[in-house]
Amino acid sequence: MVIVGIASPKTHPKVPEIEQLMSAAAGMSFVELALQDAGYGVMWRTGSVAYHASVHAGLGLEEHEQIVGFLYTGTVSAAKPSVPSRRWRNLCATGPDILPESPPAHSRGSSLPLFPDRSFLALP
Repeated sequence: MVIVGIASPKTHPKVPEIEQLMSAAAGMSFVELALQDAGYGVMWRTGSVAYHASVHAGLGLEEHEQIVGFLYTGTVSAAKPSVPSRRWRNLCATGPDILPESPPAHSRGSSLPLFPDRSFLALP
């Protein structure tokens, strides 16, 4: 099944169009999470199809409406392969040599270096 998320912003003095579009996208995220929680497989896609005039016409979208995404969902037939990740604890366990000796360029000019004692490495 494919669920199409459509934003239909209205002129409103307190809610700009961009916030209405972001709300529609956030709503799609919650639908995605709910489907995953119910045990379904879900994949969100947008891509060029979401912006194609013939797709908009086929779905009967009005001029001001936009597609925020397509949720492809269905029964999971196989487990996803695991994705390697670098956990903070693993990253920090390698010690302070992973950090530069001087503060980042954007903080130069400040009289206080960022984390001079590297105390943020002492995670619980």
